[in-house]
Amino acid sequence: MRYISLLVVLIVSAASVYSQDSLGYKRLVPNHAFKFSPFHLINFYPTLEFSYEKKLTKVFTAQVEYGYILDYPGNNDESYKDKRGYKMKVELRRYFAPVVYRNLIFYGAAEFYWNDVDFDRLFSQQECFGLDCDHAIIRYSYYPVRYNEQGFSLKFGLVKYFFTNFFMDVNSGWSMRFIDYDAFMPNGVAAFPEGDVEDFMFDIPNEEDRVVPSPVLGIRIGYRFR
Repeated sequence: MRYISLLVVLIVSAASVYSQDSLGYKRLVPNHAFKFSPFHLINFYPTLEFSYEKKLTKVFTAQVEYGYILDYPGNNDESYKDKRGYKMKVELRRYFAPVVYRNLIFYGAAEFYWNDVDFDRLFSQQECFGLDCDHAIIRYSYYPVRYNEQGFSLKFGLVKYFFTNFFMDVNSGWSMRFIDYDAFMPNGVAAFPEGDVEDFMFDIPNEEDRVVPSPVLGIRIGYRFR
């Protein structure tokens, strides 16, 4: 009889925990959410970036994010003129460990992303006139450069709610980056001399084609619709 009573207590306790857990997911996993990523404005290729998250099941959501490249001054010459393009992300999330009394919940996520950015680079060419180049004219123009990057990330994060529906979404993790630069230079123009350009805020990007791992950090503010 004692074992039966113990079994009943365990079943009731498990049911209570499951009920509280289900209530936590229902309360903290957003059905629909819109987010803004302010720190993407502080970037060598700055973007105005927004995302939308949609609930799929009790614990899974999908998120899409779009960033519009902004062209505002960041370097002190014209090697990165007229920046344009976009950045896209697609993410699948799995929420876990809701903490209802603190209005926060944790998640793990897998993300695929791609960046497509174009800009123009100033170059000069000298044209000679006369047998011994007695007269020379230097002509200035621009050639296009394309920066393309694709990759995937594995991230761990949390969502913390303020004022019921406003929240902050913070995550970190690692990504594998596949980076490609294509410069459409006219004949006779030398390759871009790395190290000749300085930026007052950011390191000038390495324009070698490469595959590299990299840490990631994301901070977004958002609003959910139940």
